[in-house]
Amino acid sequence: MQRRRGRRLPVDEVLPSSAPFAGALVGTAVWALPYCYRHPTLVPDTAGDVVWAGLGSLASLALFFWAWHATRVRTPGTDVASPTDTASGDEDVFLPARFLESTDYNPNGFGTHIVLGADGPAVTPHPGPGRFAARPIPVERLTVRTVRRPRGGDGDLVPRGWDIAELDDGGRQIRLAAAPDHLGRILRTFTNGRAPAPAGGPGER
Repeated sequence: MQRRRGRRLPVDEVLPSSAPFAGALVGTAVWALPYCYRHPTLVPDTAGDVVWAGLGSLASLALFFWAWHATRVRTPGTDVASPTDTASGDEDVFLPARFLESTDYNPNGFGTHIVLGADGPAVTPHPGPGRFAARPIPVERLTVRTVRRPRGGDGDLVPRGWDIAELDDGGRQIRLAAAPDHLGRILRTFTNGRAPAPAGGPGER
């Protein structure tokens, strides 16, 4: 608990994996244990021993720097404003994504992908091709509230590298999880597919 507060994260924020630091420790042991076996006092006897200890220390520093970089707490990587989508708007594109709540278009959480294309966004239980069993998403009801990193309460189906979009669905809060690039593209499609709201209406943010 204290460790998470020290990183200035919510209590249930998913922390980066500790595996890179474990790898750095293993890498250090590969050179340090044989060296300590031959030199219990840690004092090198020859120039070769000095090189051995020096190169090993540099390797360990590099490994721990890499581990620190790999486990840094990142900010959400989703860019909702980026216009860099390359596929044609008439072509169906299937993106891995999950609504974490059961809705009329995602009954019992059956969806594993969102398909984008000329027929509008829809939830599907498969990666395509074709829109078999697809449920259209009523984008006119959805408003993006925030995008954040995963937390413990989001469940085990959300990979660490995904982001979570919190959406308002006609007054109900729902969550959509996907990789940052995919999530940004999906949210842009939701925004483009929604009819403009009248002044002072619920679509105004």
